[in-house]
Amino acid sequence: RWTAAEEEELVDMLTVELANGNQAESGWKRVVWGPCVDALHAHHPQPAGLKKERSHVKTHWQTATQTMTANDEVWDAYLAAHDEMHQFQNHPFPLYDRLTPLVEPVTATGNHAIHLASGASPSPSNYPVQGERDGEVSKAEEHEE
Repeated sequence: RWTAAEEEELVDMLTVELANGNQAESGWKRVVWGPCVDALHAHHPQPAGLKKERSHVKTHWQTATQTMTANDEVWDAYLAAHDEMHQFQNHPFPLYDRLTPLVEPVTATGNHAIHLASGASPSPSNYPVQGERDGEVSKAEEHEE
């Protein structure tokens, strides 16, 4: 389990690592997790069997960044296209504002990544269907032509 103070410590450390240039386009460089673990151990001591290690910290970071908040209009449009994502609607992350500069330069990939064009409205047609890739034309788009 992570306390709010431990999560804040992790965000503090990742902010330092970002300033040190230790983030790649696809995520954090491997070198960041050691200092994060060291800071957690120094500021939030735990018994030996409960200490957070590199894999715990990296996994927690990956899990935390998968939580998002949005207004009802955006959620309604997104959930119309991805009904299975309801579980993520009501779990805002308290450090969201501090996380923004840590994740903005990263390009999301995978089945549930969303890439809206600048200024695009949040309609279901803006969300890729699972399996679609950049440059491919969906069956719906074929019929529009």
